[in-house]
Amino acid sequence: MKALFWLLSFSFCLVPVFVESSSQDLKLFYQRVWSPYCKGNSLLECPSGTAEALRDEIRRRYEAGASFEELEAFLIDRYGSEVKMLPTEDFRGSLAYSIPYVLFYLALLFLVIYWASRIRSLSQSKASTHDAPNQPRREIESELDERLL
Repeated sequence: MKALFWLLSFSFCLVPVFVESSSQDLKLFYQRVWSPYCKGNSLLECPSGTAEALRDEIRRRYEAGASFEELEAFLIDRYGSEVKMLPTEDFRGSLAYSIPYVLFYLALLFLVIYWASRIRSLSQSKASTHDAPNQPRREIESELDERLL
């Protein structure tokens, strides 16, 4: 009898964890999808009543056993590929996704080249300024050598 009591107690403790986990998973899904009713907001952030109805429908489908891929396919079929926050997997979508990274690395390369050339020009200008005070001395020494010989 005690074992049954502990088993039931333990199972009731797990129910809120499972419910909390599934609601967290749904919230993450809602954050990864644009709302078709509130432009520029995720489905989670949209305060529209129609967005709330869509969230309820998605929750019902999820509780009925639909996977997140199936839910995403359902939304794309109904509202188009614009509901996905990630770019499409074709060339144009991957190009749009990779351009900021390419520009960042090009700018970084430009800065490294600029700093290297700047350091090189500064070291050359310091070398020429060190030779400048010695120039009159060399002229004097060469003139003395000519006169003494």
